[in-house]
Amino acid sequence: MTEPHPSMTEPHPVTPAPSTAVALVRALTGGLVMATALGVGTALGPAAADALGLTGFAARVLPGALVTALAVPLVLLLVRRERPPRGSGSAGRARACGRC
Repeated sequence: MTEPHPSMTEPHPVTPAPSTAVALVRALTGGLVMATALGVGTALGPAAADALGLTGFAARVLPGALVTALAVPLVLLLVRRERPPRGSGSAGRARACGRC
């Protein structure tokens, strides 16, 4: 059996826990994103349903779909800003060696 690549056996660095201030800012930013999405979806949903001539279930689903369409991309954008770029982990080093 072949030996594992050295980068596979090295311990991974432990990332420190965020400080209380960073955690508070993240929580407040998440709340702001959700409040904005809920406000816009609630305000524009019924108006868009009326403009599109939707009634019944479709008219009730449209505000929720608007909230989702606004909140998910904003949250993903915030999460991407906090993570390091892809390819900076140990898998990138292992592939760079040419043996893996």
